[in-house]
Amino acid sequence: MNISILRLLLIIIALIGCAFAWTSAAPAALTLNAYDLAEWTSLHPAVRGGSPPLLTTGLLRLPLLCLIGLLAWNAPPRGISRSIVLILAALISVGMLPPLEILTDFTNANYRQQLLWSLLGLTITSAAFSRIGTTIYPLLSLAASLLMLICSIVGIQQALDLIRGFAINANLGLGVWITSFSVGVFIVVQVAGLTFARRHNEDLRTVQAQTR
Repeated sequence: MNISILRLLLIIIALIGCAFAWTSAAPAALTLNAYDLAEWTSLHPAVRGGSPPLLTTGLLRLPLLCLIGLLAWNAPPRGISRSIVLILAALISVGMLPPLEILTDFTNANYRQQLLWSLLGLTITSAAFSRIGTTIYPLLSLAASLLMLICSIVGIQQALDLIRGFAINANLGLGVWITSFSVGVFIVVQVAGLTFARRHNEDLRTVQAQTR
């Protein structure tokens, strides 16, 4: 399998994992996917009044932003498939927009965080569409995948602690395992690809030096 296709497949699997339950709790209402879990934590007084406010919520939303970047930076170089991947990244960004109530309640920290994450996602997608900074996409992808994995682990642990604070037995859901595993494999593939590229460039420079 082409390594570029493998990377994109792993990103799609990670995205699918975000749609599955990240928490498994006795009340079905608290069996939530990544997006809904972030929304739930934003309502918790400890999160809203934390320092900084909505830290847990932001940690749970950040994986989606990282996935937007990974989609944009690993989109096929040309053709209809490139357009489809970039449109998907843009749609996810738009999906993170806050409700229209932000127009009358801009002081709402949750709405502002949603707006910031959405605008960042659209900016990343627009830059990728314009092919800005393509030479650093591999490094950006590695950084985003590492950040995503860390934020997912920390965010889900904090969310589980909040749920358990209500004396509810809560565990990790299938979705977080799917996302974490696929991102972990992506990191391995990305490191291997960067290492191979570096060695290839070194060998190429050596050959060029010898032929001079």
